[in-house]
Amino acid sequence: MKLRLVARQRASWDKLRVARSAPSNLSPVLIFHDTGDLTVAIRNGRAIAAVWPGADLVATRGLGHHKILRDEEIVRGAVSFLVRSLRPVGQLPRAAPASLPAVSGKAIAPALQRSAS
Repeated sequence: MKLRLVARQRASWDKLRVARSAPSNLSPVLIFHDTGDLTVAIRNGRAIAAVWPGADLVATRGLGHHKILRDEEIVRGAVSFLVRSLRPVGQLPRAAPASLPAVSGKAIAPALQRSAS
């Protein structure tokens, strides 16, 4: 899988490691990751959230690696985040939104959430 990803992106593996480039990125980010994801472990989402300034991590349960992409509440939360994060062309990036989107129907692990400062 790693080799396919590197070939498809035409980039070295180190350049594809998001957690390494995060400190220089000022764009807000909201990470949705399922605690039971068997394809990409939750530790990867936590690692990105830990080093990305202003990042928020929303941890879900029971959605795995693929269902999370089709879950109505997750999609609604992602769209809400993107709309709130839009800015006019040329404007400097701003801090992440003050609150996480509503994902009320899912079991969220509060200890994994990072609130925006």
